[in-house]
Amino acid sequence: MRILKNNAYRSMEKLAETWDKRLDAVLQEVPYLALLYVYEAVVGRIPKTPQFSAYRKSLRIVHLGGSTRDVQQYAVYSTLPRRTVRESHTEVILYVRAKSRMKRVPPAVLILEKYSPWTLSLLPFVPEGRLAEVVSRRVRPAEVRAVEDRLKSDGRKWKRELDRAGYREDDKRKEKLRRSIRTVPDLAFEALRLEFGLNGGKTNPHWRPSIRELTMELPKIWQSPRISRMLLNPSDTSWRAPEGSLLSEEPTSLAERLVAFQDALRLHI
Repeated sequence: MRILKNNAYRSMEKLAETWDKRLDAVLQEVPYLALLYVYEAVVGRIPKTPQFSAYRKSLRIVHLGGSTRDVQQYAVYSTLPRRTVRESHTEVILYVRAKSRMKRVPPAVLILEKYSPWTLSLLPFVPEGRLAEVVSRRVRPAEVRAVEDRLKSDGRKWKRELDRAGYREDDKRKEKLRRSIRTVPDLAFEALRLEFGLNGGKTNPHWRPSIRELTMELPKIWQSPRISRMLLNPSDTSWRAPEGSLLSEEPTSLAERLVAFQDALRLHI
């Protein structure tokens, strides 16, 4: 008896030859599609108003370093566009955050971090970007006044500490600083304020309901035509370059920062 290799046989043979790679692609694609669902659900729930425009536009999906064949790590992450804070902005306070404890940070920069938050009018100087970042947070005018009162009350202490650290105030530089400064917006605080109604804002949950929906959506993702084609269609070639593999890879240290935000939201996936 002779068995002829017809087209159906050849298709199955081709499928068997590529099975391991197809399975790897599916194991990478399903987590990506899950995070894509969360991303679209979160963005769709953020109010479409100018107040939250920067926050909404900053969100994107990233592929975390350290992923393996069995564990693929993706995250919805917020890139931080710079924001110009001007003297006329009366509802903004500033936090100075040193970037690294491993390298030597000048004492004056650590003093700015210690006495944060600041107001634009009282911030003594802007540290170099390689040493620290200045984070701006929008708050109520009453909170700005409270920060100003505290800084003025503690003025002798932080000025004395800066003097001991070798910092000398430059009047021209200070005058320029009072007009405007480039900062990183505190988008994590924006997200938490919107999620829980902090700081007198209106509650608009967008992360928690999106995560809850994902638990119901996951079986649909596994059974979707897209995954079925990738795994079972011999003529399909999408497994060669799953969408998740096209994302830029972010360092594993990013995951540690995301855990803090996740804990603040009381989310555990």
